[in-house]
Amino acid sequence: MRVIQALLVVALLSGSAWWAWTQTQPTSVAAAAVASPNYQLGPNQHLTVYYFHGSARCTSCVTIEQLTREAVEHGWPELVQQGQVELRSINVDLAENRHYIDDFQLVTRSVVVSLAQSGTEPRWRRLDSVWQLFNNRQAFFQYLYGETGLLVTGASS
Repeated sequence: MRVIQALLVVALLSGSAWWAWTQTQPTSVAAAAVASPNYQLGPNQHLTVYYFHGSARCTSCVTIEQLTREAVEHGWPELVQQGQVELRSINVDLAENRHYIDDFQLVTRSVVVSLAQSGTEPRWRRLDSVWQLFNNRQAFFQYLYGETGLLVTGASS
């Protein structure tokens, strides 16, 4: 009986140690497992990834912003440095930012990707499913990259 108890304790401690280790790994380790976008922006295209939030922010909101930032930095590191891709975090509770609610037809706090091309009105996509995906980093990244790909290629979903 003591042997079984000892084995259970060892199994519990091993599982706890593994879980703690996975939670403390740098973001880049987790993000490295996610494939980068498989499309290119044209030289005259500019991608803006907006994260819209309010003044009061829940844990889920903070996680969505963090994942959005990580996805942008992981997916387009060179283009971010060159200024061709940018992330903008905007508080829509501030009076000067309320126009974004109408501009992007926001129904909740969300992520929006907007593509500007010289001489044309920017096209955009609102990514409301971030709320269903924020617990799964890989699915979140794939969703953001997939929706951005549809925007860049002009395809519809």
